Amino acid sequence: MLGIIFVTKGVHTGKEVIFGYPNSIFKDDLSYFDSIHYNSSISSTSSSKGSVLGWPTGVIADILCPKRERWDTILDFSAESFRFIGFPVTVSHKFSQTKPLRAMTSLSIFSLDSDVSQRIKDSLSAFNVVFAFEVECKLLIDTEHINETVVAINQILKFEEKRCGYVSSEISKLKAIRDSVGSKEEEILTMLRESSLAKELSEIYTELCLKGECFIEINNWLKVNLLMNPAECLLECFPYHTLLFHDNPKRLEVFFSDKSAGNILALLVKRCKFPIMSFKDLAEDEEIPFESIKEAALHFVRWNKAKLIPCVNSESVFVNKKDFFYTKSLRKEWERTFKIKEDEFLKILSLFSSPKSLKDIDTVFGKNKAIAIITWLLRKEIIIDMHYRLYFLIIRPMPKTKYLDDLDLSSFDDQSTEFSTLESIYLYATGQNILEEIVWKSSKSFSEITELTA
Repeated sequence: MLGIIFVTKGVHTGKEVIFGYPNSIFKDDLSYFDSIHYNSSISSTSSSKGSVLGWPTGVIADILCPKRERWDTILDFSAESFRFIGFPVTVSHKFSQTKPLRAMTSLSIFSLDSDVSQRIKDSLSAFNVVFAFEVECKLLIDTEHINETVVAINQILKFEEKRCGYVSSEISKLKAIRDSVGSKEEEILTMLRESSLAKELSEIYTELCLKGECFIEINNWLKVNLLMNPAECLLECFPYHTLLFHDNPKRLEVFFSDKSAGNILALLVKRCKFPIMSFKDLAEDEEIPFESIKEAALHFVRWNKAKLIPCVNSESVFVNKKDFFYTKSLRKEWERTFKIKEDEFLKILSLFSSPKSLKDIDTVFGKNKAIAIITWLLRKEIIIDMHYRLYFLIIRPMPKTKYLDDLDLSSFDDQSTEFSTLESIYLYATGQNILEEIVWKSSKSFSEITELTA
């Protein structure tokens, strides 16, 4: 994606490019428009200073904020080597909250109080947040998710404009900055510093470019997850994974009614309260295809409510995360959650100064309490699961040695358990697969694999 462009149309002020990001889209090269192509009278009301992607801003404003009959529908426009996709939305304003109007003898807006007159002059009638691409961009092969993303952005901003005038307020800030700052680079930097809308649009552009998705809070009010390129943000989800919710999953139960009894999302909230059941076991217990569970689980991940971790089991080993911070708020939350005083909390932290298995914790607290404590510590990123960082590598005599027969195995009895294990894991023990993945793919247990290193 080349950039994101914010275009507006005022009731009386015409069409304008209010903001664009990144700064590189504001080029001075007008090679796409010679004296024949560009007619400066196309938009007599919009500012024509500067250019966007080599196009005069006046022309871009006219194209991206089209006639009224094209509002509230997808705008997909290609010209030269660029393609623009947006969703221009209408904005309706009611003046019932302004000062009472004087009795008017004409329809002129100059019959109103001066502040009301100014509000009407500056009143917003439409706007459009637009994505700009090169026409050969691979993302444009399937524009379904791009369309959904631009619709979501514009509809959310429309809602906030209707709720509290958020967009109009931010436009006023952006215009004031544009009119007072000299260079375009300084203008963009000032806008990002002073305007929350500019900051949000720049974050959306950056996150979508880097990760294909963006989780953002608009106006410190509406949280939204935007997914533009599923191929880029596919997470590796395996049957040995489970969900670790960032907060107590009971708080999510309000989103699911009693009618959701068969809903997989509701099922995950209920069964993954603690991260002790793998998706494979859950699929078998509930007789649900793994792919269905995977899709539902990734919904929580993209919603930023949970993350994927290997299932906690008797073989799991945990240790303190070296960079966690012990704070007063953390201590208070611990005491509130477990009704255990601070000195006990410190003892537990010291317990994980060296790697400890779930079995070790069970002997101290009992199984049920141990799992609850482990879950909370993982959730707060105080401890880490060491298995998730263990890789297994069989050293090969030659880099391209692919077959077990190529190794010197004279020390192994080919009827032994060790030989059988080695035979099962050989293809996966390349140093690129984590231990849990090898366990799942080879159907060998953790202890059987680790015995090879003894």
